[in-house]
Amino acid sequence: MVAPETKFSTQIAVKTDIARHEVEFQLLHAIWVHNCGVSATDAGSSRLQEFYAFMRGKLLIFFLGLLIVSGYVAAPFVTAWSIREAIRTGDAPYLEAKVDWPSVKQSLKASMGDYAFGTIATGAPQSLNTATVEPQPGLWHRLKHSYGRRMLGSMIDNMVTPVGLARLFSYRQGYNEKVRGIPDEREAYPLMERMQRSWQRVVRAEFLTPTRFAMEMRDRVIENRIYAGVLELRGLAWQLVHLEVKRDPTVVASAADTAAATNSGVWSKLREAALPSGR
Repeated sequence: MVAPETKFSTQIAVKTDIARHEVEFQLLHAIWVHNCGVSATDAGSSRLQEFYAFMRGKLLIFFLGLLIVSGYVAAPFVTAWSIREAIRTGDAPYLEAKVDWPSVKQSLKASMGDYAFGTIATGAPQSLNTATVEPQPGLWHRLKHSYGRRMLGSMIDNMVTPVGLARLFSYRQGYNEKVRGIPDEREAYPLMERMQRSWQRVVRAEFLTPTRFAMEMRDRVIENRIYAGVLELRGLAWQLVHLEVKRDPTVVASAADTAAATNSGVWSKLREAALPSGR
């Protein structure tokens, strides 16, 4: 027969052992919850939270990519608008950084020469099956082209600069206000309306390559005059590398526009001063 003291000691030992195991279990459970982040009672809720976290990460990546693509597409438009505004305000440092002036001058010389003086017929046969040739231009016509293009190239070299381009714009704006009665858009319209009116004059805007963007815009006064520019991505910034002035053959200029094109502008004044008005 077991003594009462021994039986009591055994019960105490068993209870102590059970309590010790409970403490160990609670400690192990706490460590497992800390490492895994879930417990047996909230496993379903944890999986839902993991799904939400996964979707948040995917949405964050999607919107970040969308923001990058949107910024890439909008950047050349913003640069073109900023160059236009810099010419208006005379921001020479910005123009110096955003325009490749040697390249722009070269493209302007060719396009402005054709715009002001036209092209000279070469006199080559029109086809191999016919012996007919285009009439040869006269001596005065050839001299006009040669002398006029040289003078035009010299004027472009001297005046198409960050400072000179802004000065030319101010001259033209003053002529528009005082002679043509056309107000300055910066004073007549709010920013959003100015941007809308400018966008309505855009004839073409497209990416030629991932790093080259072309835009053509109609002149605000002369309907059949188009400015065609090419922007190139260099580093992380877009830069104007090509600029042409040309006529739109699909638009017939009105008599007022034709007179304005003949009597205004630096290039036309050159023709008035040094060359006959007819071709």
